[in-house]
Amino acid sequence: FLMGSDWVANWQTLTILRSMGLQNAGRCDEAAALIKGYLARNPKAREMYHNLAGVYYQQGRYEEAIAAAEKGG
Repeated sequence: FLMGSDWVANWQTLTILRSMGLQNAGRCDEAAALIKGYLARNPKAREMYHNLAGVYYQQGRYEEAIAAAEKGG
């Protein structure tokens, strides 16, 4: 059983891997929803905004991709 930052880091890694699998399967809406769900609980996870930007970019949602990337810093 993981506690503290180890658990959060593993949850983030699993979210990234799952979202990448969804993207590769052409299920970008699900990938975006997964990442947004993570961000709802961890809004300071800047790198996740970059992952969300990548999903939006792949979908051709360029303005949303830019906004997500900017939010990530």
